[in-house]
Amino acid sequence: MPAFEDAGLLDVLLISFLETVCGHSAELPGSFYLSFNLSPSQLSQREMAETILLAIEKTGFSPDRVQLEVTEQILPEGEAQSTFQRLQKHGIKMAMDDFGIGYSNFARLVTLPFQVLKLDARLTKGICSNRKQQSVVKALASLSQDLSLTTVAEGVECGEDAGTLRGLGCDLAQGWHLGRPRSLAAVAAWAKRT
Repeated sequence: MPAFEDAGLLDVLLISFLETVCGHSAELPGSFYLSFNLSPSQLSQREMAETILLAIEKTGFSPDRVQLEVTEQILPEGEAQSTFQRLQKHGIKMAMDDFGIGYSNFARLVTLPFQVLKLDARLTKGICSNRKQQSVVKALASLSQDLSLTTVAEGVECGEDAGTLRGLGCDLAQGWHLGRPRSLAAVAAWAKRT
């Protein structure tokens, strides 16, 4: 990602992903949603919300089935707030990604209207046998619930960790235990079965 950002290609990459993935997904059955990463620098661009919305609209995919994930780096407040609001007005969800290993800026959970808090895999991997990790995740899941955020545990690779995370209050999980990357044909077949 830093290389794309340095080359000024991050926006091109995001729009290409949105148009391609949303376009292929528009005809698939089911109520799944799609997640895309957004850099903090993209949030500060005045026209970014409109660019994203236009890319999704072209595909016929519903914006309320799109989630944008932003890492907890230093986020620009002014224009970011405006971008969040414009995107959320159209149903797009905003997630704070990789929470717990970077700046862990709790103030951002108050000042920016996130709906999802994604706990970094370094907090969740091997949690079934680590009491300290369990205490941290339980506290974060409780805080997330108090703020009406959905808590997602990243990096879940075994059933034991999945069960522990569920018991600690995580709403959702992602990781290889739940699914691995698939081809478009495999995803289409899966969507028809669900």
